[in-house]
Amino acid sequence: MVAVRVKDVVKVEKDSSFQERFARTQPEWPPTTPADLDLDTTAGLLRAMSAISPLLAIEQERRFHSQMVWIGVVDELTKRWLWLHEVRPNATWRKRPRGYQLRRITKVYISDRYLTALAAIAGTGPTH
Repeated sequence: MVAVRVKDVVKVEKDSSFQERFARTQPEWPPTTPADLDLDTTAGLLRAMSAISPLLAIEQERRFHSQMVWIGVVDELTKRWLWLHEVRPNATWRKRPRGYQLRRITKVYISDRYLTALAAIAGTGPTH
């Protein structure tokens, strides 16, 4: 599942890739949106999505002009900040959470195959 800011959408094109055709053959097609998903605020969305999936990924496309992704578990949410306890690509956890301004987050991902596999190896959070 992916959430994007509506104001960031400039153009929508039909997906004619093999991935889209494959997705339609899967038992979970069509995907459904959870009824209690908070779409009113970024903090509410992050809170709701982190309750659904062990890991979430965020992007800050406007800031970095790329598709860099930060993956982890929500450590804390404030009015303006997400503190994300990050997991590295090798499935090890960073020692301390890192802060991201909510207004800079442009996409949030959960429950894709990469995140599911990473969570299976890394676990649900850092151990001390």
